[in-house]
Amino acid sequence: MSEEAFRFDRRRFVLGAVSIPLVASQMVLASSPAHASRAAEQFVSAVANKALRAARSRSSSQFRSIVNRYTAISSVSRFSLGKYARRITKSQKRTYRKLIRGFITRQFIDNADSLAGQSFVVKSSRARSNRDIIVKGAIVFSGGRQAPVEWRVVRTGSSFRIFDIKVKGVWLALNMRSQFASVLHKSGGDMNALFDYLRKWS
Repeated sequence: MSEEAFRFDRRRFVLGAVSIPLVASQMVLASSPAHASRAAEQFVSAVANKALRAARSRSSSQFRSIVNRYTAISSVSRFSLGKYARRITKSQKRTYRKLIRGFITRQFIDNADSLAGQSFVVKSSRARSNRDIIVKGAIVFSGGRQAPVEWRVVRTGSSFRIFDIKVKGVWLALNMRSQFASVLHKSGGDMNALFDYLRKWS
């Protein structure tokens, strides 16, 4: 897979995925999948509209805040490394997490035009369990055009966080995992090669 896979149009938009998680500190999560789904829908709606506002204002600081506060960085970072997660050292892990935050933020900034809708609407949700939920929705643009988006949210303690997002048919954390695997395979598993790649795209 080429580096162009990271764009929003299958080239540079990664959310990890990103996704964008919301720490719902005020939200009490019910134990059943049905109740968890309703809570997840409210969570996703709130986070998505924050991202849309950041896109409309072209605010890098707002995007950075969304990524720092609402992304399940630990889980997404580990998932994105695939089999190479077993090889990363503690000091490398600190560097990696810092770089991946900047990487995801950069994707938001570069694709602000594609995200700058007027609102986000939830269409449906499906609970894989009470801790893992898919929420389907759409970005609504002026004139009524809608762009479908799916969010995978995971429960962490008393809150939800975004684990992945599906845009234009692509699950972006999965896409990121594939891209990182390619970089690491070509470098013989050298984490510094991945770090250089992340710096290039951040």
